[in-house]
Amino acid sequence: MPGSAVSVNPDGIVPGTSVAARLRRAARAAALAALAGVFSGAGPATAEGLATPADAVQRFVAATAAGDADAIAAMYDPKALFIAPGSAPIAGRDAIRAVFQRNFSLGRNRIVFTKVQTETGGDRAATYWEWSAQIDGQGGTQTRLNGRSLVYFKRQDDGWLISADMMHVSRAK
Repeated sequence: MPGSAVSVNPDGIVPGTSVAARLRRAARAAALAALAGVFSGAGPATAEGLATPADAVQRFVAATAAGDADAIAAMYDPKALFIAPGSAPIAGRDAIRAVFQRNFSLGRNRIVFTKVQTETGGDRAATYWEWSAQIDGQGGTQTRLNGRSLVYFKRQDDGWLISADMMHVSRAK
């Protein structure tokens, strides 16, 4: 039985909800990003550098569909920053993994990326992408989020890793 879709405003808030519900919803929105996103009790991920920054899109899509927070965390530098609206910066691969684990525990996650643009220079790169994400929660509820992110990469010995990920949540379509 299909659930109800939840629309959120650009700040990740559902209009007409209580403050507590708004805070919970905003926390979920921050966790999703990213989808990317959406890590409970798993050991630390080892760095799995990407061949190119553009490879992050396919890894995010596959890891999100699989609920694999370790695969997502492995794309981040150990000292990476994840910046979501309404939240303090999340610092470090393990903390980023925890965000995705919490998100994945809410239900089946999907993410789609569009308008991917990357500029690369030497050992640094920046990627802009727009994304649409959906969580199919327990009881048939659906949470849909859309947003855009600016992701900063550094080339390491074993490939490219994300060193900063700043996302913005926009209205669900």
